[in-house]
Amino acid sequence: MIVYPKKRGDLVAMGKLAAVLAVVASVWCVPASAQPANDNCIDAISLTENVAAQYTTHNATDEAALTCQGTADVWFEWTATLTGLVQVALSDNSPAVGTGIDTNHSVYLNSVPGSCPIDADQLACIDPFIGTVAVTAGTSYLIRVGMWSSSTISRAQGDVTVFTPAPEVCDDGIDNDFDGLPDCADTADCSADPACQPPANDNCIDAITLVENVASAYTTNSATNEAALTCRGTADVWFEWTATLTDSIDVTLSNNTPAVGVGTDTNHSVYTNPGGGLCPTDIDLLACSDPFSTSVAVVSGTSYLIRVGMWSSFSTSRAQGDVTVLTPVAEVFVRGDFDNNGVIGIIDAIQLLTWAFLNGTPPTCMEAIDFKANGVPSLILEAIEVLTYLFLSGTAPPSPFPFCEDGTALDCSIGTSSCP
Repeated sequence: MIVYPKKRGDLVAMGKLAAVLAVVASVWCVPASAQPANDNCIDAISLTENVAAQYTTHNATDEAALTCQGTADVWFEWTATLTGLVQVALSDNSPAVGTGIDTNHSVYLNSVPGSCPIDADQLACIDPFIGTVAVTAGTSYLIRVGMWSSSTISRAQGDVTVFTPAPEVCDDGIDNDFDGLPDCADTADCSADPACQPPANDNCIDAITLVENVASAYTTNSATNEAALTCRGTADVWFEWTATLTDSIDVTLSNNTPAVGVGTDTNHSVYTNPGGGLCPTDIDLLACSDPFSTSVAVVSGTSYLIRVGMWSSFSTSRAQGDVTVLTPVAEVFVRGDFDNNGVIGIIDAIQLLTWAFLNGTPPTCMEAIDFKANGVPSLILEAIEVLTYLFLSGTAPPSPFPFCEDGTALDCSIGTSSCP
């Protein structure tokens, strides 16, 4: 049964409500199936070179006849203003819907303006973000931006740009002229640029002298490599250090950052210096380390050469940072202080017994547990000596005691203690 309003005012009110709802719907409701204006290739949007244009593949369809396509694409058109290489790039890409941005894009010769391209017109199929294409001035090209994944996985939005080449800048990490050679690798444009001159210590005969425990800056930017050596890559620089002790030292790289490119794939090696202005050979090699630290046994008074270099190609990485020769630093300790906290306590005896019977943590300084300094520490006896001293007025241990002292020439590990 239909019930009609009994009053004219009710009819008026209902009419106003319907009108308001219609306006709200027109403002806020967009049909779910609305497709981008450039969903079809014949509706391609014109691009201006070096100016980003927004794209979205949300609700887009795809050109099923093309090989380089996925599940959704939109179209752009650009007429070349030059003959040469251009770069077609996607940027600021983010999901328009779903969980991914699995994009690709392709470039076609617009051989029949007003119609869609075919596979024979394809110049590039690019996955995912940047590709280089050769173009001819005055020729029209179609650029398709699309997805590989299904609609349930991803739709993307972002910017598409046609970049025209610029003169090569020799120290910005970018291939500005699109010839595939960034910065100093582009020898045709950058060989004379100051940024592309080899470092002063590019050759082993020009090694820079290191001071132990003092960091020295290095850069492999524009460096060449010693091709005769097995432990090498694509660029290296050289340092020299003469040992002041007979012991193990550490050679470390630190603060490593890209000098150019996208990585710091470093290595380094240590050689006995053959002397006489000669470069080392593989028979002089003591250590080949990848990437940042290595230990080497050295002899006081002997000269060593340290090579810092790269594994990767110029287009991948060049590094800069610090190289340091770290020599052992004696611990300071208190005799009888097993846990190295600067004082003798019952915990020292407990830890000695734990080490002896329960495979506990060994000490960092063997000299510290030699309570009587007789050179033949016994874990059980040393624990008894500690307890006797603490609770039965036993004899105090010899120096260093009761204060921390330098353990130089004693059997202590490299490092620092927690002695106050």
